[in-house]
Amino acid sequence: MQIEYLSPGHALITDAGVSVDAYCLELGSANLIFVKTSSGIVGCGFFDLAAFEKFGIPAAKVTGISTIEDLLKGSVSAATPAAVLRGVNPGMSGEEAVRILSRS
Repeated sequence: MQIEYLSPGHALITDAGVSVDAYCLELGSANLIFVKTSSGIVGCGFFDLAAFEKFGIPAAKVTGISTIEDLLKGSVSAATPAAVLRGVNPGMSGEEAVRILSRS
């Protein structure tokens, strides 16, 4: 995956012809980090997966991160049932979760 920063806090991630937006928003002493894919989201510990589950949105969480690069390298700690049905599982890398959720 290739990361191109378009502006501070906003990057474009490309991989095998697929492009997704990634964000790292400073919130005081922590960052809100997430990647929006065509079918869902991979985000940091700020995200409440129960909210995504309520709406049937595939989502995965990678905790203990502070950058977009950390999100891709880190391990998925939890995923919604909709994400699991698509093949996202705890323990896989954030990068693999992004790839899976980028498939239409």
